[in-house]
Amino acid sequence: MTIHSKEDLKKVIAYERMIWTTRMYPHGAPKHIFSPTLLFMRALRTIEYYDGLPKGKKISVRYLYFKTIYKFLSQIKNVMIPPHVFEEGLLIAHLQNIVVSSRVHVGKCACVFQNITIGIKLGFDDHGKCPQLGEGVTICTGACLFGDIQIGDGITIGANSVVTKSFSEPNVVIGGIPAKIISRKPGWSMLSFVEEIKKNSKDL
Repeated sequence: MTIHSKEDLKKVIAYERMIWTTRMYPHGAPKHIFSPTLLFMRALRTIEYYDGLPKGKKISVRYLYFKTIYKFLSQIKNVMIPPHVFEEGLLIAHLQNIVVSSRVHVGKCACVFQNITIGIKLGFDDHGKCPQLGEGVTICTGACLFGDIQIGDGITIGANSVVTKSFSEPNVVIGGIPAKIISRKPGWSMLSFVEEIKKNSKDL
């Protein structure tokens, strides 16, 4: 995503922090939280903000600080999430073993778990195109998405699924190898979860 001002940056960071704390602490978050996931998210969004500035204005102590944190956490957590892939509202449930191509695009309010891969499909002449995901998509543990495919809004991708074709029907659960629709009644919806947060928050 592109963040146009420092005020927008603060809002995105606060918004995603609220989503994460509400999900991870449903009965109320402690007053002080230190989380590598939140730190990584803050670093990612800060880099996106500075990337959008005119050339020559990127190099600052703040930029270098968060760039270092981003690289360090990427290394120790085995995470490759390039800037400008996920729109605002990203929820990373577990920051571990996540690989996403820079050609991927994911809409607002995505939820991702650990051990996932999203990228190209080798052996096919699709010119290196990568998955394009809609809003409110949930990608569960171990899922893999490959190639020139589109995933509709509100879709949940089950654990250890392999997705190599498009799914346009919204708000369904897909799973299996290869993935297919396994339910039209998801037990949990990222879109509904975020809407509930917005209703109960005075700051959004």
